[in-house]
Amino acid sequence: MIPIVQEKRKPTFAEKLNVGVGRGLEGVSQLYQQKKQDEAIKQLTGKDLSGLSPEMKKIFVESLAKTPGHEMIVSALKKRGVSEDDANLYAHLSVGGQTAFVKDMLEAQKREKKFPNNRPNSDLSGQEEDEVPQRKLSPEQQANQELDQELETQDEGLTPKERVARQKERFDTGLKRYEEAGTKLRGLARDKERLDIINKINDSDNLPKNLGRINVKSDGNLRAPFLASPEAQQFVKTLNEFSAGAKDTYGSRVTNFDLQQYMLRYPNLLNSSEGRKRVIQQMKIVNQINSAYYKNLKNVYDKAGGVRKIDADTAERFAEKLSDPKINELVKKFDEIGRFPTLPNAQEAKGKTVVNHKTGEVLKSNGEEWLPVGR
Repeated sequence: MIPIVQEKRKPTFAEKLNVGVGRGLEGVSQLYQQKKQDEAIKQLTGKDLSGLSPEMKKIFVESLAKTPGHEMIVSALKKRGVSEDDANLYAHLSVGGQTAFVKDMLEAQKREKKFPNNRPNSDLSGQEEDEVPQRKLSPEQQANQELDQELETQDEGLTPKERVARQKERFDTGLKRYEEAGTKLRGLARDKERLDIINKINDSDNLPKNLGRINVKSDGNLRAPFLASPEAQQFVKTLNEFSAGAKDTYGSRVTNFDLQQYMLRYPNLLNSSEGRKRVIQQMKIVNQINSAYYKNLKNVYDKAGGVRKIDADTAERFAEKLSDPKINELVKKFDEIGRFPTLPNAQEAKGKTVVNHKTGEVLKSNGEEWLPVGR
């Protein structure tokens, strides 16, 4: 074989230029790739690593893959509503500490109190707006507004499990109160019907008077019902139906004495027509007073969404608040029964009597004028 001896010669200018351009392009490509890598790391971590060597960058990326960066942890926790101090603390805890931290955080979020984004008297920039004069609320409107606030905030700070337990307690106590209110209202409605009946009978002017009262016993019942008018018999029958309400006052074990005391509050045939009329008016007002409270108690429970949604003592408190204005008005009417700012027309009130409650003087109309008949 004949050996081939390569001629040793210097590279030509073209060859040198070709090698230089190739190395330059390779360097530009490496710089471009490095720049893209630095930008990606900065975007993910917020760190500018362009001044570090490739070896240091590699170490940083490997550690980042094993454990999330401190800033990333803080940012994620802050988005969940954790304060910056607590988020910084979490990043330095052990694995066990971090587990306990997350458990406490979730528990706190379950109990989180909700607030509106904007206050009613501030704009989006946080600057106070000019105060808008508010319409004055009536006592009932004010009580309803307070009830709305109570219903909105009463369960704040409770976990779902605690809410369920509280609703069960409310049901156990509130259901009896709600049903009792319904029973009371039905009884009061029946009493109102009876009062209307005896008031209508009293206006008929067909009840015993003068010597006709001989047929009336001291307790208001008739000695011989067959001798009395149909109106008198119906009056006594309707009046005795009120005795069923004695159980509400004295309990299920009512004695004869209790019943007698209870029935004394009602008008009977021994009273004068005018006296019965006034007592009936008073009884109607008492009926309205009692009805006002129980109606409002049921309304409070209904507005809350049922007996599970509001505490029994809270429901009773707001029922009283809502009832107070109406009851005060009715009490005033009760006190004014039989009183007149001026005397009625004597012709229209012939045979009627009025009492001056300041002096005790009794006046009676003869159809032309009011005449004193004593005290």
